[in-house]
Amino acid sequence: MNSNAENRQNTPAYLSKWQSLVESAHSKEDVRDYLDALLTQTDACQGLLDKVMSHFKHVSIHANELQLTFDSPQYSSDIVMRLSSPCMHEVTGYPASFIKLVKAHNGISWKAKSGGYFGFSGFRYDEDDEVVNFCGSGFESEYLEEGDNESFLERLDRKGLTSADVISPIGYGQNWVIWNPVKKNKVKEPEFCFVSHEDCEVVTIKKAQDLYFGAFFLRVIYMSIIDYRSKVLDVVYG
Repeated sequence: MNSNAENRQNTPAYLSKWQSLVESAHSKEDVRDYLDALLTQTDACQGLLDKVMSHFKHVSIHANELQLTFDSPQYSSDIVMRLSSPCMHEVTGYPASFIKLVKAHNGISWKAKSGGYFGFSGFRYDEDDEVVNFCGSGFESEYLEEGDNESFLERLDRKGLTSADVISPIGYGQNWVIWNPVKKNKVKEPEFCFVSHEDCEVVTIKKAQDLYFGAFFLRVIYMSIIDYRSKVLDVVYG
């Protein structure tokens, strides 16, 4: 076996897939198909993905990340979306649709125009303790004590929970998306809520009631890169 063939054989499957996207003569179509498998759920998702891909420029691999570059009507420069390598460790106790996405990319993010970033960071393996830790979005549970969240905190208390049990999977500029640990949406996963850094108030995202994580995240991509005025996710801004 020559060295090139041996290298190909030892290349992780995800990296081979990334390389095929970069080398494709039809990279735009192939990247669309790739994102389709990760992020779409309904016909509405297909339309949003088409609009996102209409601003696609190119795909590359850098430092073990897949990078997708888009032009954006909302930014003066291109947006580089960074998609990390898959989470290779066993993960339990989180929504199934979220785990599905981190098994493809253990983090997807891009810089926000107003500061901060959009996206999620997945999980990190602690070799000393041999545990998989959730990375989060920079959200601190103390923020909930600063907002007008008395009824929300009371509902947590009735279930034996505190603000420390609230997890934020997505950073939205300088704001956050959290999971409601005491209420499920229509697809039986934790309800998505929005928390602004301005008032720290927990607000239910009503248009996300029937969305799995991938379809929700597609809407984050669409609003943050293409059209923040569209309100495909109500109450969300950043």
